[in-house]
Amino acid sequence: MNHKGQRRYAELDIMKGIGIFLIVLGHLEPGTYLMRFLYSFHLFLFFFCAGFVGVRYNNRRFVEIVKANAKRLLIPYMLWTVLSQAVDLAMGAIGFPQAVKNVFFLDANVGWNAALWFLISLFWADTFCGLIVKLNKVVQIVFCIVMIGCWIAISSFHVVLPIGLYTVPAAAVFWLLGYWSNSFEWLEKLKAAKRPIKVLIGICAFLINIVVGTLFHSVISLYHIQFQSIPKTIIAGAAGVLFVLVISVEGIKYTRIAGIIKTYGKNSLTILCTHYFVLRIIGEVTYRTIRYNLWRYTSTIKSIAFAAVIIIAYYPILLLLVRLKKKHTWLKYIV
Repeated sequence: MNHKGQRRYAELDIMKGIGIFLIVLGHLEPGTYLMRFLYSFHLFLFFFCAGFVGVRYNNRRFVEIVKANAKRLLIPYMLWTVLSQAVDLAMGAIGFPQAVKNVFFLDANVGWNAALWFLISLFWADTFCGLIVKLNKVVQIVFCIVMIGCWIAISSFHVVLPIGLYTVPAAAVFWLLGYWSNSFEWLEKLKAAKRPIKVLIGICAFLINIVVGTLFHSVISLYHIQFQSIPKTIIAGAAGVLFVLVISVEGIKYTRIAGIIKTYGKNSLTILCTHYFVLRIIGEVTYRTIRYNLWRYTSTIKSIAFAAVIIIAYYPILLLLVRLKKKHTWLKYIV
């Protein structure tokens, strides 16, 4: 069996650690330009990472891929979305029919714990692409082109498909970019490059993202089918991912800091599924005490400060969960 892609890539864990912080930051309603910057690539980063390790599917049967993805993505999705709907039902915010629709992602809505949509999207992208990569490169490229075409059509006509299928084209494009990055050993080539070259690549990627994705583009959203320009979105997204990849390759040298960030990356599922509960509590408490919902209050400084505090507070919880998962392996399918 080809074990390429089976090993744990420290750089990817760092990328996901950075990415989950950016997701929490984005959900704290920062100012317009920071929102544009974050949303131009932070979710694409996770699809890229999933595709990068997708080489492991080359020698797996399709049924095995579906079962594995159902365990690691659909089980936590169902658990946390049912719990989230139960909270709204208990508070009288929604009725039972709407809760059912939210659970099954039927009308482009998963309810107030909105981050959970990503798990469904990743399930479909990982499963479909896991089948496609078993075929030759020509078929993969044609599939990618078809996905871009579907993405454009969905964006142009605001097509809403049930159970998150409308998000698959965008996710699949960046999944394949990650897969090809591994297949052609781009990470190894980047690691082998001299530091000035890596710094130059990182700066260029950052500037491309800022120009294309931040200054001359609107805030995008896969979840809300919000895109101003698909070509700009792809360019800005790829540049943003490359920028974080360079940071991760260089950051691996700083052992202590890298170790902390990797902890967040390895446990990004936990933060993804639960951080909206934290944000909702912040909103409720601040509204009841100072009459301002600081979760929804738009402010870049506020958002950065709250995101930093939240992420730091998660660290001891993640360390505890790591220990618990070693004793109870079933926990990894929940948090």
